[in-house]
Amino acid sequence: MVSIVEIYARGNRAVDVNQPTGLDIHITNDGSSWLWTAFSIFGVVSLIHIFFYFRHHKNNLSQALFYVSPLIATLSMTYAYFTMASNLGWTGIATEFNHVTVSSGGNIRQIFYARYIGWFFAWPALLLAIAFSSNNKTNSFGVHALSSWILIVLSADIFVISLLIGALIESSYKWGYFTFAIIAQLFSIFLVSHRVYGKLSSPFLSKIGAGLVFLLWILYPIAWALSEGGNVIEPDSEQAFYGVLDVLTFAVIPLLFIHSGRKSSTAPATSPAVAPASNKPIEPETARNSGETIV
Repeated sequence: MVSIVEIYARGNRAVDVNQPTGLDIHITNDGSSWLWTAFSIFGVVSLIHIFFYFRHHKNNLSQALFYVSPLIATLSMTYAYFTMASNLGWTGIATEFNHVTVSSGGNIRQIFYARYIGWFFAWPALLLAIAFSSNNKTNSFGVHALSSWILIVLSADIFVISLLIGALIESSYKWGYFTFAIIAQLFSIFLVSHRVYGKLSSPFLSKIGAGLVFLLWILYPIAWALSEGGNVIEPDSEQAFYGVLDVLTFAVIPLLFIHSGRKSSTAPATSPAVAPASNKPIEPETARNSGETIV
């Protein structure tokens, strides 16, 4: 029987168990260990969001969506990082450039499509959480708001799908999809910024959180260009780059939205002043004859 000490001494063996067969450029145990760390962070934050959802969500759809959106984002990334840490959910693609080389001379690089599956659900959920945090006390679901949310979801997913397709293409045509991703990204930023910064009622923390998300989001295409696109950095460095961005974007910053939402939802509501009713009884108006003057 294998003792607990022996199991602990073995450490992370995901790359040894799920071997990167047929790959020349792939992650090592160090990269897998970092992915396990990120997985643990997303798991803990998911539990925090579950607690906030059941404790603080109100009996209206707007409040429910406000709390469940960041939960969807963290759960999606938890699933994706468990898969990647286990060295699963990947495929091999020949690199266009040979900046990263191996002794065998091969150029088949490991591409984790599991990350893009997580992003497909996480990015729209995060952007919707930002939009909901701009005015989470309302329960208005008009045509304008609904169309805006649909555009936010579609543009975010086009960003993710474009990067995925580009990562799976060997030729220089991948950069065409990279361009599509940038356009979709800028359009998403415009839509969300219009809702957050265009409203005076938006909480201050919501505006700060949105700005931080947009700043980090700009770094994602750079990470893609250095890894799947340009083969400039090694897969372990790729996991570190993406991992730090993902943890900050989908785990840390959404807690600001939850905090701002709690502040704004507990703030006392103000209503227009109404003149006090007079105690003097109102006498019914009597009919007057034509030409009679009121005294």
